[in-house]
Amino acid sequence: ASAPTAAAHGGHEGAAAGEGSSADAGTNGDPMPAAVDWGDKEARLRELLSCGVCKDVLHEAVTIAECMHSFCRKCIEGVFTQQGALKRRGHHCPTCNQALPNAFDITHIDESLEKIAAAVFPARYAERAAAARAAAAQNTAEAAAAWAAAAMPH
Repeated sequence: ASAPTAAAHGGHEGAAAGEGSSADAGTNGDPMPAAVDWGDKEARLRELLSCGVCKDVLHEAVTIAECMHSFCRKCIEGVFTQQGALKRRGHHCPTCNQALPNAFDITHIDESLEKIAAAVFPARYAERAAAARAAAAQNTAEAAAAWAAAAMPH
């Protein structure tokens, strides 16, 4: 099993393994691998493949190069926004407090980690992906409505 090599991605907590298979595509459109029965390694995989902020299975995973902790892209963006609002000097990893000189450089999705998370937690990964798509559609609809309302003569 090559998935335990994901240990470099930091400590995490999350959903259950062996949840069936997934036909969902990854963020680059590649099909996700089928679920694998990880047996007694499930708890460690949960730890490795969950976001350090929301503690759920990683979705749109990003990894901080300075400390190798991984987070959902939306979660870490939220942390960085909050850190900026608090006017802290620079950004820090929320797990280990490592200073991050280029915090906004970590917005690239870690495709390998995404595929591993989808293979180990296919049902939860699919739920998170569907929720993200629904939220994006809702945000798009709200933005369009606001734009249309602003464009209407008063």
